[in-house]
Amino acid sequence: MRVPSRARARARAPLARVLHLRRALVLPLLLLSACGMLDARLEARTACFTLPEYAIPGATGTGELSAPLALDLGEALPFLSEPGVRYRLRLRDVTLGLESSAAVADLGGLDVFAVSAIAPAGSALPEPELVRYERPPGADPRPASVTAPATSDVDLAPYVDAGLLRLGASARGALPSSPWRATVTACFLLEVDVEYGEQL
Repeated sequence: MRVPSRARARARAPLARVLHLRRALVLPLLLLSACGMLDARLEARTACFTLPEYAIPGATGTGELSAPLALDLGEALPFLSEPGVRYRLRLRDVTLGLESSAAVADLGGLDVFAVSAIAPAGSALPEPELVRYERPPGADPRPASVTAPATSDVDLAPYVDAGLLRLGASARGALPSSPWRATVTACFLLEVDVEYGEQL
């Protein structure tokens, strides 16, 4: 399934939290460099990306569906590709939500929602499941959103190819058989190491 051009364009526009993160990381790095420190490690910060009005394909006859997710980390956090910068990226959770104007009334029919890593083309990296939601007993019968928490601590930095991180989403339940739209928000934990000696 092709990622809609509108979704791709909005995916490149990070949330305010991502802009916050950029400032929170870049300013300390500049200060440390000015003080003559050659190495620095910044603790894990949260970075969230949203794909609004993301196109979800209709479910099969067995109530299953799958869809790709592409996140442009290179545009949102360009300093990650600078010389001397190394980072560790872990997916914290993914939230699937509906706008008030969505054609789907609620997510009460969603039994399982999961997201897995997709290896870059030609890579031998595994493609593990990263987050998973299973509707618990007694859950809200008509939720407008669900959040899938992490099930893995995999470092996703090796999966970023030319600034793009590709993930695969899957779902199962009493889902619409025709395409629909939802908002997908993926939140990551990001740790950054900087070796200024490589830049001197």
